[in-house]
Amino acid sequence: MDLKIELDRIGFPMIYIEHSKGSFYMHWLPVTKIQLEYWLCSGSVNVFDARWYNEVMDYNPRVSPGYIKSDNYWESFVTGILPSEIKQFIAWLGRDYDLPTDEQWQAAYQTLKKEAADSRYIETLTGVGSLNRRAKTIVKNVNISVGEARFEARGGRTLADQALMRLGVMEYVYRDDRRNTYGGYGQPNPTFFGTTETPDKGYPQRLIDEHEGAKMPHYGFRLIKRVTGS
Repeated sequence: MDLKIELDRIGFPMIYIEHSKGSFYMHWLPVTKIQLEYWLCSGSVNVFDARWYNEVMDYNPRVSPGYIKSDNYWESFVTGILPSEIKQFIAWLGRDYDLPTDEQWQAAYQTLKKEAADSRYIETLTGVGSLNRRAKTIVKNVNISVGEARFEARGGRTLADQALMRLGVMEYVYRDDRRNTYGGYGQPNPTFFGTTETPDKGYPQRLIDEHEGAKMPHYGFRLIKRVTGS
């Protein structure tokens, strides 16, 4: 599979997913604390201050990109955040960004699941000239760390696993096209948060309150970017 790559506003990689209802780009990895910090330091944020960010990190501590290992790589990603807070970050990134729907997340997962994991994908991603320097470190070190975790999947490790759609975090999705209720896809590393949820079942985990829910230590997100004219 040839990866078609676009960078988000911060310089983190997104990959192209072809979809019958409108193709899109999706973040290669769940959104990281580094990306959130760019937003918080942009000067455009009033409500979300250092105290708010410290509360977010109480759910899942921060690790610097260079110190990512097999026993802490999930600390790279933003968790303990609500959809309403995520939407403020989305508004800063740009109008074409959004959380994926249930169908979009599954389309990406099923597409990437068909391909075997390969180091060449990482070489392609990290070879993009304008890639954010810390994004490059995160992509490389997360890939090494998940390899060190000796993840075993039926048929071998896939590109979806390499993109951390399993062994990452639970990821918020819209439950339908109306975009007013939420669920979650993913399968966190059991060392971080034990769960039997798996994307292979084909539908997202239901939240207790689908309209928002409560902050949870294992719930993060990755975003899509709509393709103009698609």
